[in-house]
Amino acid sequence: MNLKNKKIIISVLLLLVVLNAIAFYCIRQSIGVIEALQKVQDQHAVQSLQQKSLIYNSISAVVITLDLVAILFGLYLLHKFIFKTLKKSISTKS
Repeated sequence: MNLKNKKIIISVLLLLVVLNAIAFYCIRQSIGVIEALQKVQDQHAVQSLQQKSLIYNSISAVVITLDLVAILFGLYLLHKFIFKTLKKSISTKS
């Protein structure tokens, strides 16, 4: 693996760590908003808190989806690497 590929992999992993930190923050804020919804009586405040909760939940869902895509892509690359290695080892034995 050359240096350029390593830099790309490291930058993608750092980006995923940052996105997961943001998602964790959004989940914690969403929990606080849901707790606040139970105590608020004003209709305008309830609507505002529901919108905030929806935004936080949407951001978290997008980040979790990106995590799953990254995991599946990593498994695909691992699968591809293993079969390429096996193919080379079998063709050299023949």
